[in-house]
Amino acid sequence: MGLHLGLNAQRLRDPARDVVAMRMIAHQLMLWQGDSSQAIPPVIPLDETQYRINFNTDLQFTPEAMVDFIAKVMRDYTIAEQYRVQVRSCLGDTIVYSFQVGGIESGDIVPCLGRQQKKACYYLQVSILDTFQVLAADKGSVEDLDSEEADLNSKWFYFFVFLAMVIAAFWKLMLKKSKMPDNKILTETKDSEITWLGSTQFSEQRLSISFNNVKTELSAKESDLLAFLAQHLNQRVEKERILEAVWGDDGDYVGRTLDVFISKLRKKLALDTSIRIVNIRGIGYQLQVVED
Repeated sequence: MGLHLGLNAQRLRDPARDVVAMRMIAHQLMLWQGDSSQAIPPVIPLDETQYRINFNTDLQFTPEAMVDFIAKVMRDYTIAEQYRVQVRSCLGDTIVYSFQVGGIESGDIVPCLGRQQKKACYYLQVSILDTFQVLAADKGSVEDLDSEEADLNSKWFYFFVFLAMVIAAFWKLMLKKSKMPDNKILTETKDSEITWLGSTQFSEQRLSISFNNVKTELSAKESDLLAFLAQHLNQRVEKERILEAVWGDDGDYVGRTLDVFISKLRKKLALDTSIRIVNIRGIGYQLQVVED
């Protein structure tokens, strides 16, 4: 499809620029479906080359629109010529659509054109496969770039960085002030049953977690599930072991019950970015705590 950016200028890798670009991708997708008011959650860097883009509302898209929006952002922000995008379901963490630009001799892989995806809860995982870097030998060619255009691009870049910081601060403030029926301000400061998971306090006895003085209630099964995963922190645990440990011989689980409870826990732990429950495809799940 000829989606390669054809960028001649080279640049140093800039994570801050990448995060701004990821937010612009979310902004463009929201505008495409007619939503110009919903706040966009902070972009989550998974590592140096992968980013997770979340949405506060259900998303509907066509492959053509998504491919075009992302290609334009990658080009305008000079992010990469080669990248892979996965659209994942919030429920069960399954991949519902993906495409890749560059990185293979046969050309871009962009399937399902003309097929509109149903509206549902999705998030994007963007993987940068190849980035530009300034080499000493290329210094002269970089200096030959038009100075006026470079100055304009620099001003726009810092404007969007500032805008992203303002939006992130506003979003954090709104999260703290939001009134949820199962949340309340935490007043207890001492609890012998507290387990620390990253920056989150977990009390299996009280069926609750708390982060930044905000307490969230858990159901009994949610608490049992989190406790079992915490016992095997940063370890892969098979689905069968989880079902046996949490549900035992009760027989009150069917089909995707575990996936549903995992999804609920992810939402309740979402405020603490140092914690994540990772789907180990074909095996089970892993509760990870990322150290700063």
